[in-house]
Amino acid sequence: MHEKINKIHTPFKGRITFSRTGFKIHKNQIHKILRNPFYYGIMVRDGKYYPGSHEQIISKQIFDDAQNILFGKTHSKKQHLFFPYRGFLRCRSCGCALTASLHKGHHYYYCTNGKGHCEEHKNYMRSEYLEGIVATMFDEIHFNEEIIEIAYEAKKEKIKNNENYKDNAKENVMRQLEAIAKKQSRLLDNQVGRTHH
Repeated sequence: MHEKINKIHTPFKGRITFSRTGFKIHKNQIHKILRNPFYYGIMVRDGKYYPGSHEQIISKQIFDDAQNILFGKTHSKKQHLFFPYRGFLRCRSCGCALTASLHKGHHYYYCTNGKGHCEEHKNYMRSEYLEGIVATMFDEIHFNEEIIEIAYEAKKEKIKNNENYKDNAKENVMRQLEAIAKKQSRLLDNQVGRTHH
């Protein structure tokens, strides 16, 4: 990581490079800039992430790419992350699907903003928050044993009916094949009879 910071900092050595406050930009400041989510529209307060009201300078994808390069993950095998709620949730504001990404060891869900005008797409939800909601929902679900038994018997009956349907369909096809074979045989016999006469 230090080598990468040096590569960024070295070209500026000997130049009059100043920050907004009038001081030269040092290597540790470059590291802070590259690690700061402020530039893609996120504010950090007390270790928590909040969407900022300022305009983002870069996309989150560029920020993530910078983190991968900074920590030497560009040549590592691509990780296939599992986000259990992705594909099942939709934005309450625009109805677009929620997607997810990994940031500092945590899974965050957010709107894909597929329609391009969602006001909620900068709001990020931690997976732990969603898990709490899902757990509460499951706690409120109560299964009646009688209903379970009825559903089980109905499923068995459906399977049995499907098997009967398959058997009947098979027998029907066999009968049709036999009828076709007999018809072909009669036609062949008639053709042979005409040939001999």
